[in-house]
Amino acid sequence: GALDVIDIGNYLFVPSSPVELDGVTYGTRDVVAYSAGVYSQFASLKSLGLPASAGIDALFLSSSNDLVLSFDVPVRIGLSHFLPADLVILNGSLTLYRDGTNSGIPPSSNITAAAEDSAGTLLVTFDVPTRIGATRYLPGQWVRWETSGLSLFEQDLSWPPSAQLSGLSALPAGLPSATVPGGFGDPGPMLRVSPYDPSGDSILLSWSASCLSSDVDYVVYEGVIGDFGSHAPIACSTGGVTAFTVAPGDGMRYYLVAPRNASREGSFGLTSDGTERPLGLVSCLPRSVAACSTSPP
Repeated sequence: GALDVIDIGNYLFVPSSPVELDGVTYGTRDVVAYSAGVYSQFASLKSLGLPASAGIDALFLSSSNDLVLSFDVPVRIGLSHFLPADLVILNGSLTLYRDGTNSGIPPSSNITAAAEDSAGTLLVTFDVPTRIGATRYLPGQWVRWETSGLSLFEQDLSWPPSAQLSGLSALPAGLPSATVPGGFGDPGPMLRVSPYDPSGDSILLSWSASCLSSDVDYVVYEGVIGDFGSHAPIACSTGGVTAFTVAPGDGMRYYLVAPRNASREGSFGLTSDGTERPLGLVSCLPRSVAACSTSPP
């Protein structure tokens, strides 16, 4: 029903229907935390008076570690009345965090996802085309909500205009990652490929360590030669080892290795014209690249 990514592998979410997790049943008014394979209750809105007819369809953890939510229908809790375009903060009790009506959001619009990025920028999306002033926002567009007003933050031009966005998270700022030596001046041997067993069914990839001490692990990608944007991960971790055994897929294959830290992965290296190799079909982690001549902040 709603989702927030706290960091890689740590989530807050609200189930859209009752579900049993680790022997505990959670309902649509429960905020559930997931970390390291363990589920636990983060908050219960039922105990705070949220009616069963209301759903939580947006949530995020603010920079002050308070839970911010939005509901899919008008809700009255005690003397407070909240609309679907309002954001509500849980800090002992539920109080208004942002007033949608005062910001020009029509009462017919519903906030279906919300997030706060590392700079403190509030981002929201709507369930229907929403006109605020002279600007019309479509479902799927990320809208920046500042005290001075709303403006477009980001959009995916291929997003279907009829599709809602029901989960939105801005990952916290993380240390950049670097690259493994790739033949463009970075010290150390380049990525090497060698037979691993006499039958020839597998190969051994080996490489030199990243130049950044904060890079403690590596990701390995495989693609089809001739389609150099086809690479997808075959390992999002090697356990910190600078070698990996691969049973190649059919046809001609290529391999890319990048270093990673807890929340970011680095460069796949440079192409022959000196530009970054592109991201592939799927990524293990968001990319953030630091030059080997610099240290992470």
